[in-house]
Amino acid sequence: MYIIIVGCGETGSKLAEDFSLGKDNVVVIDKNPRALSFLGPRFNGRTIVGDGLDLKILEEAGIKNADYLFVLTGKENTNLVIAQIGKKIYKVKKVIVQVQSFLKEEIFKKKGLITINRKALFLDTFKKCIS
Repeated sequence: MYIIIVGCGETGSKLAEDFSLGKDNVVVIDKNPRALSFLGPRFNGRTIVGDGLDLKILEEAGIKNADYLFVLTGKENTNLVIAQIGKKIYKVKKVIVQVQSFLKEEIFKKKGLITINRKALFLDTFKKCIS
């Protein structure tokens, strides 16, 4: 699989490292070079310092060949735009986007995006703990 991850915080770096240990090709994009330092020594992929909103950066990352695009920046509106670019312009097969707001999660889903909402996951876990 060819995987692009935009956003190299704690979640993005762990995801990138895990995928890169297999046979997957992984490219990580972050505009902050320091963020790329979250990648552990086992990371076996490529990194690009740049803005995931920049089409040239996405093309340098190989988005035309991407099977998966994970969008994990800390900014929901940025995530939505990058995810839409991946889905609509480059026809990435699966676009997975991190959201934090229940309202925005519904908007993202209506646009055909796969969403991961940490707050919803926490709530589900808490509910299971008392069931």
